[in-house]
Amino acid sequence: AVVGSRLGRPAAAMALCEEVQLSASEAAGASGALFGWLAKRHGRGVFTKWNSRYVVLRRNFLFTYVTPQDARPRKVVGLDGATVERLASKAHPHAFTVTSAAGRATTLAFETGEAMASWLRAVRDAGYDRLA
Repeated sequence: AVVGSRLGRPAAAMALCEEVQLSASEAAGASGALFGWLAKRHGRGVFTKWNSRYVVLRRNFLFTYVTPQDARPRKVVGLDGATVERLASKAHPHAFTVTSAAGRATTLAFETGEAMASWLRAVRDAGYDRLA
């Protein structure tokens, strides 16, 4: 709550910060949540590997879990002020990188261009200033 007040966020935004403790089933069960198995890039350069992760987009947070049964997210990305860029990769043609306002990057890959486009639209529309 202190962090939210430093950023000048209203009480509703600070309450959303409590959502980062949601289990995978709680996060995915919310109305309007987008979820599914995606490939997530870990590392950089020669140390890059891709892991399968269960990812949930709920409100203005992107949660990653190892399995849908996880009690806590492995990673949470706040989408307020985040940027989204498509990844130029022959190995992963349907991928994009989300960079949080704090500069932390998360790269996700999809099986189809249609799935990527759907997630890309949802992530771009998920910032706090765009929430109803």
